[in-house]
Amino acid sequence: RDAWTVGARKKSDDIMTQINLIQNFINKKPKAALRSIDRLKAKIRKMRQSGLDSPEGQYSMENVVFKILRREGALDLLSDLKDQAYDSAFSMGQ
Repeated sequence: RDAWTVGARKKSDDIMTQINLIQNFINKKPKAALRSIDRLKAKIRKMRQSGLDSPEGQYSMENVVFKILRREGALDLLSDLKDQAYDSAFSMGQ
């Protein structure tokens, strides 16, 4: 199971890296950030659903990756970034 754990951690780290990249350009290109956030959220939803639909179900690697992201606050951060990007893209001051 050690390789399995490493695989789950690697996938969650990859998604966290993508979140950090979005965070870096959110103020410069908020509309592009919004599109990236929506794509990433859809990817996470699809990944989790495919894991839940698999024979392993809630014990699938994809579901464990989702749980890691949730536990570490990455999903909340992604939602906060979406709010921030929306506000920045559609504020009256710009």
